[in-house]
Amino acid sequence: MPAAIALVSVGLTVQLLEALKRWPDPDTG
Repeated sequence: MPAAIALVSVGLTVQLLEALKRWPDPDTG
């Protein structure tokens, strides 16, 4: 797998995880 594709894949995964962490969790509220 080319490095560019790997970087984009990792970047999208990190953004998704950050978005999920910032998402308001109804269970904790």
